[in-house]
Amino acid sequence: MTTIENETFRIEFDPSTGAIVSLLVKPIGEDLLGEKRLAMAFNLRLQHPDYECDYAVENRPAVLRIEGTAAEIRYDGVRTERGLFPVSLRLRIALDGAAVRFTSRLENHAAVPVAEFWYPCLGGITRFGDLADTECFWPGYTGAHYGSQLSRFPTALTLGERTPEAVMMFLKPPWPSMPWFDVYNRKLDRGLYFGYHDPVHRVHANRFGYHPGPGPNRPGMNWPTPDMLGTDDPIGVVFSHVRFPYVGRGDFKAGETYEPGEFVIQYHEGDWHDAAPIYRNWFDRHFTVPREPSWLRRKTCWLNTMLLQPEDRVNTDYAGVLQWAKDAKDYGINTVEICAWDKGGQDRDYPEYVPDERLGGEAGFRKLLAELDAAGIDPVIFANYNAINCETDLYREKLHRLRRMDEFGNSENWMHWGQSTIQARHALSVRRQIWASASIPEFNELIAGYFLRLAEWGVKALQLDKTGASEQLLDFNPLATLPPDTSMPEGTVRACEQLLRKLRQVRPDFVFASEAASDRFAPFIDVYYRATTTRGVGVMRYVFPEWTSCLHVGSPWDFAGVNAAVRFGCVIAVEPVCYKASPHHPYYRELMAYIREINRLREELKDWIFLARWLDDRGAELVCEGQAICGRNAGAADAAGGIAALASELPAAAEGALLSFSTHERFDDGRRAIVVVNETDEPRRYRWRFTHAAVGQAVLHEPFQEQRVVGAGEELIIPPRRLHILLEAKAN
Repeated sequence: MTTIENETFRIEFDPSTGAIVSLLVKPIGEDLLGEKRLAMAFNLRLQHPDYECDYAVENRPAVLRIEGTAAEIRYDGVRTERGLFPVSLRLRIALDGAAVRFTSRLENHAAVPVAEFWYPCLGGITRFGDLADTECFWPGYTGAHYGSQLSRFPTALTLGERTPEAVMMFLKPPWPSMPWFDVYNRKLDRGLYFGYHDPVHRVHANRFGYHPGPGPNRPGMNWPTPDMLGTDDPIGVVFSHVRFPYVGRGDFKAGETYEPGEFVIQYHEGDWHDAAPIYRNWFDRHFTVPREPSWLRRKTCWLNTMLLQPEDRVNTDYAGVLQWAKDAKDYGINTVEICAWDKGGQDRDYPEYVPDERLGGEAGFRKLLAELDAAGIDPVIFANYNAINCETDLYREKLHRLRRMDEFGNSENWMHWGQSTIQARHALSVRRQIWASASIPEFNELIAGYFLRLAEWGVKALQLDKTGASEQLLDFNPLATLPPDTSMPEGTVRACEQLLRKLRQVRPDFVFASEAASDRFAPFIDVYYRATTTRGVGVMRYVFPEWTSCLHVGSPWDFAGVNAAVRFGCVIAVEPVCYKASPHHPYYRELMAYIREINRLREELKDWIFLARWLDDRGAELVCEGQAICGRNAGAADAAGGIAALASELPAAAEGALLSFSTHERFDDGRRAIVVVNETDEPRRYRWRFTHAAVGQAVLHEPFQEQRVVGAGEELIIPPRRLHILLEAKAN
């Protein structure tokens, strides 16, 4: 027998290769794999000193055993382009209700490393309903991404590709923040969740391969046809999940094994919102996200400041930033982020986190902390975890040994944030920044020493910048204590978490914000520094309702940013003159008056629209001037690995859209709120209704107006560049 089956799936295997040749989704009566000739069981790459691209060719399993609703496939030796190698594989596919679970074990007895491992592989995807109605969603860093990975072929090859591909590299643009995506058919209202469930944080990717070649350059569904090709070549999509194990690298040990996490494909009704709980349920079995918000998570607005720029320009000193922070209190802001307080200024001389003498030195910095505390202002101190500057004496004497390295021993320099000169701003002359290897204890102890001293002085919050960028890299430093695919992602997570534990031994209320990108920081990072724009908020806001991020407001007329922060339940990070001025700056008079009113409203309604469960556009409907309003959250399309070419973004507020909205749900009693935003320059009339229940009345809150009760379906007028907040009234 070569088939496993349950109430949801029927999977058939090719006994000669072990590949899945049929994946029948019973609830929709359709075989996902319509082109059997593209079936494949796995792929891997051996990296020889003289041939780096030695991929597997067709392999025959030693064993294909069926036991109930599970199949085990064993390969004792793997054949590649270079011949047969002593690499053994154990693959297991098990049906579990609505889920298919893929696990694997790789053992390398060859004298060269296994650099890539592709599994599972679904070759020959041709259907999930009509593919023209099938959408691919992935949880982007700055919002939901809606793509056409199954309906559109790339229209060209890039250098090195044998057939076109689109690669969704975890933690690289377009920055998936969680390791799952969803394929769903809009007309069928059914979907398949694809998730990588691994407690170890590692570099990995999802690959879509398009066979036999590019599609025609035309809009919509663009698959090539046999008539176009003039051949009988198979036409279809091959999906593979790719890991980068480097099992058996330089310090080779015979029999080194690799057992990555489980990959899951799960059928569900609805769209990605209905798939999201699958991932959250798995996450909660392995990690704990705090339910009770910390003091920092309760802050709805920060003032962001920058003291010393990297080319030696002083914007203000410690005494000056104290005054800026006191000015911010006039607008209901009692939290200040202090950037560029340390040696060398912003993005310079890292990791020497000591107060810069030009700003007042240690004495001035400690005086600043004391005076902020006396004024009731909470500082958040800007720092990094493992960014290092290559020009310092400390680097030349010590840190060069601890740098993150690629497989050739290099440490690429791509980070530059020049500020005060044309040369610096345009990267003609910059302070060179690279990463420290995150899994080397010597560096972790060094950085902890600097930050523990800050805690002893009274600091109780750090904003650890750039952690999201360091997660995405392989690390081959021979001093690293974790493998190449985990040294940076897992190493950074472990190091930051251990650092927080040490800091809380000094100050039990110590907290982190961070420019993190992935969900693995959610258990101990209270606020993510980016991840929100006026168009969208990271999908983590839906999957992890405890989570939020900053939305940065810099322009004197950025009412859209303020309104979006309220709509998405995010922190407003106010940055007058790009971090370089007091909020009393005359350009910001109108905006800061609006922020003061918004801060008043949000403090009053915090449990409704800031510390509540964000529901995207679910549970409400709006009609504005005869037009149904789409409130769906979407991120910007980012170019990477063919993904952008296959993106069909649905913007949160498309050009010309009249209104946008989001819904929120209280944690205590389940009542809901609608935040409606008008970004046009005209007043707009709209009708509203809650759809989760028969809600007859709502309480309307709007800036600079008294609250009032409105009836369901009542037409309301929202002023230009303003917002409404509708709170579900209690039933009588």
